Amino acid sequence: MKKGKIIYLIGGIAFIIAVVSFVFGIVDFISLYKASGWELQLSNFELYDMIIDLAFAFLELTLGIKLIKQWKEGDSFEIHKIISQLITSIVYASFVQFLFVEIFSAITGGNFLELNVSVIYVIIYLIFGIVIMSIPTLIKKRQLMQLYWVMLISSVLAVGFCCYDVISLFEQSAHIGQIAIGIANGVLTCFIVSFSVVTLIYYLKNPLVLEEDIAKNEDSEVVKITPKYKKVKVYLTRGTNDKINIVIKIFMIISVILGAFGVVSYVIENDLTQYLTGSVGGIISSFVNIFASMNSTDSMNLLVSFLLIFIYSLLYLSVGISVFTQKGESKIGVISMASIGMMISIFASVSLLLDVFMEFSYTRSINFKNYSLFEIAVMILYVVYALTKKVYSNMVKEVNDGISQRGDSYHSHSKSIARIVLFSGVYSILTFALFFAKYLFDGAVRYSYLLFLLSTLFVIVATNLEVKHPFSEYSIVKRKIKCEE
Repeated sequence: MKKGKIIYLIGGIAFIIAVVSFVFGIVDFISLYKASGWELQLSNFELYDMIIDLAFAFLELTLGIKLIKQWKEGDSFEIHKIISQLITSIVYASFVQFLFVEIFSAITGGNFLELNVSVIYVIIYLIFGIVIMSIPTLIKKRQLMQLYWVMLISSVLAVGFCCYDVISLFEQSAHIGQIAIGIANGVLTCFIVSFSVVTLIYYLKNPLVLEEDIAKNEDSEVVKITPKYKKVKVYLTRGTNDKINIVIKIFMIISVILGAFGVVSYVIENDLTQYLTGSVGGIISSFVNIFASMNSTDSMNLLVSFLLIFIYSLLYLSVGISVFTQKGESKIGVISMASIGMMISIFASVSLLLDVFMEFSYTRSINFKNYSLFEIAVMILYVVYALTKKVYSNMVKEVNDGISQRGDSYHSHSKSIARIVLFSGVYSILTFALFFAKYLFDGAVRYSYLLFLLSTLFVIVATNLEVKHPFSEYSIVKRKIKCEE
């Protein structure tokens, strides 16, 4: 079949483009480094431009290799996931670079309000985003034909982005290498368009093959059947349905309730009710006036408090609903639930670290006798966060991308989620214990920190139990019954 050869071409071209991008990037970096007298400035436009190029080149390289490998395994849904990621990376590379050039030009030109961004360009990008957003749902429902229509539409839009990018590069008299890579990306997206068209035609001519590809590796059961259609429960994960699942649900409900009470206690203990009464307009107006009358530290503390109230109130509500719906997009909120102490700790350390920095700037030394044990502990926590931030952020991004963009099951990422929750949860528990002890030493009892601590403890236990005791994840799909059936 022709589409097999096209897949190898797509993977091969993506690999070659990425390698060439790396080579050009390294050569340009060395040239720029030499031209700057072996000393690069952070304000240098070309430096950031290269970083963007190299980041997306690396992504394209890995996706090209994964695509060829996945084609050999023959899973149509996995192939679609990878090609969709490839299309998205090409479009994002074009869009990010375009915005970067415009914003950099506006900043250096002295007027940030005069961004020369075409409204049509932004609208097309938004349309592309809406089309791409439908992919996770279609994958979960195993609607293969619709997925290839989405691939066709998104790849046609990607061709448009590539053409626009190449025209812009010609107008800017860009390096021949950049123009060549832009053209190559355009050719790559044209092959993806061809692959989509060939596949759609093939499936339209061979509906039985379409049914076979949909049913391949599918775990499903019929829940209702009529003369014209049948309702099928398509499983992403089959749950264990044992007593531990009941325990996990109970722990999650307790965690959500404790967290919600923690938010309420936090509002009362910090006397924030005065900012949350009256009309919406009055609240906003008084909020702005308060900010204007405060110093930067107090303003930051108030901002953190309002972020905690509004964001975490919605978060606990979302996770609470997910206990009963078992929707992966909502369930990944457990990561944020476990990291609430991390957020509090980071913001608490900002002003403290500024003081340390100022002291070091003037005296070229740091006298820890000037700081309390609490302040030293907060600084240690921040150092731990700074050292682990990169790994932690990458793990969280992989989970979010997998479940929210690629349509993966929650269970397929449950081990990573459990590790993330354990790390951020222990960090949060230490933070809450530290803050609770600090206020207790000052003669005040802050129940909010105790409630958050207990909430975090329950969510750690629940997520780690769920690794070996998953819940069922499924979608209900209505499928037409063929005449042959």
